[in-house]
Amino acid sequence: MTSIELERMYDAWRKRDHAQCQKAMFSVRYRTVMNELSAKLEARRAKLYDLFEREKAENLNACSAKLHAEETARKEAIVAEAAAIKELIKSKNAEVAEREYQRLLHVSSNEYRLCRPKIYKREILKDQRAINEFKKQKEAYEKARDMILVQQHDGFSRRLSEADQIRIEDGKTNNKAHQNFLLQQIAEREEKRKLEEVNKLNDFKELEETMKAEAELQKQETLQRIETRRKLSENLQSQMEAVQMKLKREEDENATIDKAISKRWQMKEPLNQDRREHLKGLNRDAKFFLEYQQQVRDHRRCMAAEADKQRDELAEEYRRKQHERGRTRSCFLQQLNKETFKAHKGALDEKLKHRAALKAQKLEEETRNLLEDKRQEAEIRKALKTSTESKRKALRLSLMKQLEEIYLRRKQEAEEIERERAAYRLADETYQTKMKNLVCDEKMWDEYSLHPWRRIGLKRTA
Repeated sequence: MTSIELERMYDAWRKRDHAQCQKAMFSVRYRTVMNELSAKLEARRAKLYDLFEREKAENLNACSAKLHAEETARKEAIVAEAAAIKELIKSKNAEVAEREYQRLLHVSSNEYRLCRPKIYKREILKDQRAINEFKKQKEAYEKARDMILVQQHDGFSRRLSEADQIRIEDGKTNNKAHQNFLLQQIAEREEKRKLEEVNKLNDFKELEETMKAEAELQKQETLQRIETRRKLSENLQSQMEAVQMKLKREEDENATIDKAISKRWQMKEPLNQDRREHLKGLNRDAKFFLEYQQQVRDHRRCMAAEADKQRDELAEEYRRKQHERGRTRSCFLQQLNKETFKAHKGALDEKLKHRAALKAQKLEEETRNLLEDKRQEAEIRKALKTSTESKRKALRLSLMKQLEEIYLRRKQEAEEIERERAAYRLADETYQTKMKNLVCDEKMWDEYSLHPWRRIGLKRTA
């Protein structure tokens, strides 16, 4: 009950105004009941808050236990499934091994049953005997041909055979050079392929480094965001503590004021003072107290508005910082992406330019080598032509002299030479007939015309 209410009730009692007195008493009782109800509600609210906090903690513990049990069950299920898959793989491997064993056993049994190794060895021996016979006949033919060439007196056939041999050797040399050129091209292409693989690996490493840098940046931003949230929570906690302390201080002040008022009300009225003056003093004190209460309320309202304003400013500052941080991060990421794209594009352009330069250089080198080969070949051909012409002229003169010298002797030995040529033709025809008997589909019967399996068997038996 406030002093104003007590004053009003006293005035109503003094003036014998029962209606006002009842109204004042009702107001007093109403406020007393409302205060008691408020206190009870506050106590009940505190109890409910404690109850809800305990239920929340129990629910959190139950949820964590349930999550732990579910995670344990999931891991156990994964382990059981992995064990089942492992057993299934073992069983499948055993089945495949058993089928392969049965197949190999069946194949081996068929080979032993058909006696294929003996047949294979017999065929190989037959091929080896045929090849040996062909080599012997070839050696005999070459010896007979060399003997006939040696027996000729003019040496024209021998020179032809030597020229043919030189042509064959030149062909082999050219083939060897062409083979070396092809091998060089293959080696260059392999080196180019390896260089491309190295470039791809370097590009992949650069991409990994870029991704690592971006991940590190995101990690730093996350840590900074967590630190900002922690600071904000600390600021909010400190503000809440300040508000609680302020409320407690206000409650203490109100309690002190109530005590002072009750003490003031309980003071005995002095006997030597006029009642009217005393009531005026009480009214003046009540007025001053009401003004003080209004000032306190205004001050509290201003402080609350100031606190709200500070909270709004802090929230706006936090939002602005978050917005600036987001814009800075997006700008940085865009700049990083642009720089990365530019670097990759520059590297790709450099690579393309390098490849084009290498290709042009290689083409130029190939053109220069081709021109050099053509020039050397022309020089060799010219030298061969010059030497051939000179040799041909000298040979022609010597042949004319020889023809003039042996004209008479050739005329006498014509019949003998004709008989020798007939014998040579007969021997050649006999040799060709024998060769045809040993030739299958007009191909030479040697190790190069055999099947690769027979060739391997022939090398093993050799």
